[in-house]
Amino acid sequence: MERYNPDGLRRTLEVTDYYFGADVSDEEIAELVAWDTQVAEEDVSLVQSVQRGLESGAVPQGRLMSTSEQLIADFQRRVHDALVD
Repeated sequence: MERYNPDGLRRTLEVTDYYFGADVSDEEIAELVAWDTQVAEEDVSLVQSVQRGLESGAVPQGRLMSTSEQLIADFQRRVHDALVD
């Protein structure tokens, strides 16, 4: 479970709790935690990039940044197309 706690202006703390059954090996746990850490680090990098773009004023409010949010834009297009058809 992940919780995000605001900690001042432009700062958020993430707290992650992991729960595993007795049948999960230490190796499987280590592999999953390593993967989750890698994904989290990539997410932080993307969020920081988007935040810098928003703070620069170069990106109008409500607009996606095309290079770092292509998957979001694609998902939004698919939802729109499914609702309009």
